[in-house]
Amino acid sequence: MSDTDSLKQSDTVAVLHNPKSGARHAIELIDELLAELRSRGWNVESFHDLNTFEQRVNLLFSEGKLRAVVAAGGDGTAAAVATRVNQSVPLRVFPLGTENLLAKNFQFDANPVTTANAIERMKTHQIDAATANGKLFLIMAGIGFDADVVRRLHTNRTGHIRRWHYWWYIVASVFSYRFPKLRVIPIADVTPEEKIFDSNSLSNAEVAWLFVQNLPCYADNLAIAKHAIDDDGLLNVSSFRLGGLVSGLKYFYALRRGQHSLLEDFQSICISDFRIEEIDPKGSENKTNSASYQIDGDWGGNLPVEIRVLPKRVRIIL
Repeated sequence: MSDTDSLKQSDTVAVLHNPKSGARHAIELIDELLAELRSRGWNVESFHDLNTFEQRVNLLFSEGKLRAVVAAGGDGTAAAVATRVNQSVPLRVFPLGTENLLAKNFQFDANPVTTANAIERMKTHQIDAATANGKLFLIMAGIGFDADVVRRLHTNRTGHIRRWHYWWYIVASVFSYRFPKLRVIPIADVTPEEKIFDSNSLSNAEVAWLFVQNLPCYADNLAIAKHAIDDDGLLNVSSFRLGGLVSGLKYFYALRRGQHSLLEDFQSICISDFRIEEIDPKGSENKTNSASYQIDGDWGGNLPVEIRVLPKRVRIIL
């Protein structure tokens, strides 16, 4: 009996819902989802607390009773669920967040019927994940300016996030972020085949913007690394060299036109394990002005950050 056939005979679906994700009608959608899943004859368990979810799901998995888990929320919720389940457990995303990049990449929607249909068919795909200082992420990491925006949002968040919240903090960062220089350093235990740096690569460059992508999607539909592959065991690292508002507007315009790869200021590489650090972080004791990082839209902390790939770590239900 194949793993898929075995899962089809398992009868429990566990749903984790992040009450902070999405609009106010999210609760109604969750109720509809739970009802639809139960109408298929499955036992359905719903959770808000991650620790309770983790304990129960791991018990169900060990007993062979777990059919699938559903992450109902944003990209951060999906990563939190993936962190807490075995890599062979099928995961479906029910998108209720602001950007929902993972769901957009796989063309998922917040439709209870299509979600239940997918869990019934059980067609899956193993994708890579990665860790940033030990914390798992599925989609991307942003270092520098966009992380500063996320940090401000993280610090001031009181409820549901709307797109206009981001624009407010983007303006705030434009006038205060100092664009410190950043660099990428391969980790010593990377195999020789993966050490693809040369004299023109990021290991010898000082850049102002860095983007790390596992999937070919980014916020606001920016196609920074449209050729990123989700199961190749590598991450796409892209950079822009110059900081400041004028350069940022130039880069944004080029991204919108899909011409950023033609810029002399732009570099892109693929690598598995590496470290990102700030070069000579003057005044680093002032955490507001230090470079930081964000993963899947959640603030991670200040640099340095060590990023490692986890090949085919997550099993997505298509």
